[in-house]
This record gives sequence, C-alpha cells and structure tokens, in this order.
Amino acid sequence: MHIDLKEGLSILYDMEINNFIMTRCIRAHSFRASDKNPAGSIKGSLLLRIKSALQMQAQQRRCLKKQRKALCTKLAQSKQLLNRFYDRMNIDENYRSLIPIGYMLKFLQFGMADKPEGDDGLYCLVLDKLSIEQFDATLEELADKLDFVTYGEGQVYEDLAEAAKRADELMEIAQNSNGNSTQAVGGIYCDLAVSEYIAQRSAREDGFRSFLL
Repeated sequence: MHIDLKEGLSILYDMEINNFIMTRCIRAHSFRASDKNPAGSIKGSLLLRIKSALQMQAQQRRCLKKQRKALCTKLAQSKQLLNRFYDRMNIDENYRSLIPIGYMLKFLQFGMADKPEGDDGLYCLVLDKLSIEQFDATLEELADKLDFVTYGEGQVYEDLAEAAKRADELMEIAQNSNGNSTQAVGGIYCDLAVSEYIAQRSAREDGFRSFLL
C-alpha cells in the first residue's frame, strides 16, 4: 500500500512516542518491583496486621512484575514493527530515533521541506537544529531525564512532556489498584490499566500493518 511521507512520519512518530511511554513505565516498574517495602512502613505490633501487610507487599510485587513483563513483550513487538516502518519509509539509519523523527515531521508540517534528502531537505534541517545530545538521545535516556524532556524547546518536547505525564498517570493508576486490597484480590484487576493500554496499542498497530502489505 502506498504511503506518503507525511503519513509515514506521523506513524513513525506515533510509535516512537508510545515506545517512550512504555519505556518510562517499564523503568518505573523495575524500581517499584525491587522496593522491599512498596506499601510503606509496617506499623503496629499485632501479628495479624504484620502478616496482612507482608502479604499485600508480596502481592504488589507480583503484580508489578507481571505488568513489567507484559510491557516488555509489547515494547519488543512495537520496536520490531517500528523498524519495519523505518525500512518501508527508507529513512536514513542515523535519523531513526524519537527526537529526529519528531522534528522531521514538524518541519514537514510547517512546509519547511518536502523531502528528506538534499541541501534543503529534512535531514539537513534536523542536523542544523539539534545538538549531539538531542540527536543521539535514546528512549531510556529520555525516560530517565525528566529535566531533559521538560526544559527542551519546541513542539516535540511538549509532546514528550505530555507523554511522560501519560506514563506517570498510567503507573499511578496501576499502583493505586495494587494498593487496594479489594480490587487486587488474586491479582485479577491489579494490571487492568496496563492491560487496557497494551490492548489499545495493539489495535492501533494492527491498523499500521496494513501499510506494509
């Protein structure tokens, strides 16, 4: 199926942004799942209360590890599809990351260039705009450096800040449900927010695959 440059860059940017969201969630999961006391300090001297708190903590860790495994699996699938799209769009390998592809899309939308190559093409515009740190930033670096995301300039950084907020909200929902003894019984509902997000991404990416046929 034919896909023009603007639509192709939009799809690439959509996938990069959501891979950033998943990466940020995964790294948050890693931190919380390793927390020896995620529910807070155990207070009180009653044996029953202590046992209940320890059971809740163990359940929280199991839920977090389950969520992290699901996110890692989905992220690996999304990255594979993303690489296929990069190949389909014939994007230079040096520009295959979130910030460069985001700026290429914005420059194209603003009418500053209409093709990647050439002295006045998108590649040159991106090279002139971005620093080496911005150009080479990985998803992991972006996910960890909130100040790098927050204090960057331009629409791409506004998109990143919004994506970081989405990831943090997703983790907060999951964490709150983990801490609710009613909802978390048997681990049935503890990963509902993450599961819904993964299902939404899978459905959207299924639509993207039609362009690869």
